[in-house]
Amino acid sequence: MDLHQRSFGSAGVAAFVLSACMFASRPAAAQQSSWEAVVKAAEAEGEVAVRGAPGRNYEEALAGAFRKAYPKIKLNFTGTAGRDTIPQMLREREAGVYTWDVFVGGASSVLPILKPAGALAPLKPALILPEVLADASWVNGFDAGWMDNEKMYNFGFDFSWDPVITVNWDLVKRDDLKTFEDLLKPAFARKMIATDPRVSGEGSVTAAILILNFGEDFARKLFGGQQVTFTTNRRQHAEWLVRGRYPVGFATGAEEIATFQREGLGKNISIFRAPMPRIVGSSGFGTISLMDKAPHPNAAKVYINWLLSREGQMEWKHTQRNSRRADVPPVRPDLVPPAGADNIQKEEFLALRENASKLARDVIPTAATP
Repeated sequence: MDLHQRSFGSAGVAAFVLSACMFASRPAAAQQSSWEAVVKAAEAEGEVAVRGAPGRNYEEALAGAFRKAYPKIKLNFTGTAGRDTIPQMLREREAGVYTWDVFVGGASSVLPILKPAGALAPLKPALILPEVLADASWVNGFDAGWMDNEKMYNFGFDFSWDPVITVNWDLVKRDDLKTFEDLLKPAFARKMIATDPRVSGEGSVTAAILILNFGEDFARKLFGGQQVTFTTNRRQHAEWLVRGRYPVGFATGAEEIATFQREGLGKNISIFRAPMPRIVGSSGFGTISLMDKAPHPNAAKVYINWLLSREGQMEWKHTQRNSRRADVPPVRPDLVPPAGADNIQKEEFLALRENASKLARDVIPTAATP
């Protein structure tokens, strides 16, 4: 081969490589263009309505940074418990009024009510950013986040080990409480507070975990015989535990306790870690759904992609729960579920949770609610 032929060959290879690189870059460029178009359309819509979880910490996680990142999109954020918001949502929809774009909250509120009512739109078509869809971005891969059986409507970005019991050890001797069965002792009667398991939410999830591990008879004796006090007020629940009115708490909000501890209160409160046959995790309030007939569809896409991005998930630290993203360090390493742990909030466990609520309604005296 002479010099001219070698030069021609080198030039041909270089042209091929350049062409291949240009071809490979086109999908990324197209995705960027698509994203920019959605953001522009969202800014034209001007606002997005998000129903989020209750409490100041959740508002900080779900709203504060988004408002700074997208100042041209007004975020109308409402943080309430699902049992308070969902009935209003359904009444509005029956009247042909579509107010909400995005629902962020517990799957135990979404799956048994909003999904069968047809109030949710398929979520995956709204996911645009490559980092959101990449398996490598998520612990156990992207698909492990689907909470509904169809893998279409409700995606969990949180996966934390739920502390079934939290204890104020200033008032409880460790020798007196070593196993879950110890809670049935007469000494613990009238000394426990629980998030109400009769309604869908954290309380029913905790009751389901207890039944899963220790059986229905244990749950009946505990909720029906130990004069437990029940509440739906998360702040009050944590405050009574911190102040020692009730030294043992079921489904106590970790973020609420953390708020008190940052103020120097309740320093000797921690999670009860007795052995359980089957440790499960949950997504807590950390699942997201796109509402059907969302009034601001492009702004909804921007919010959803932001929240599921690394940038958005870094803000989840304010809740004192762990993001499922692989590139976001756990804020609570002690609440990382063990490998292979099930998610108790997935739809496949729905019957167990409903049974737990029914059992609680059957055995809990009405007077147990303050």
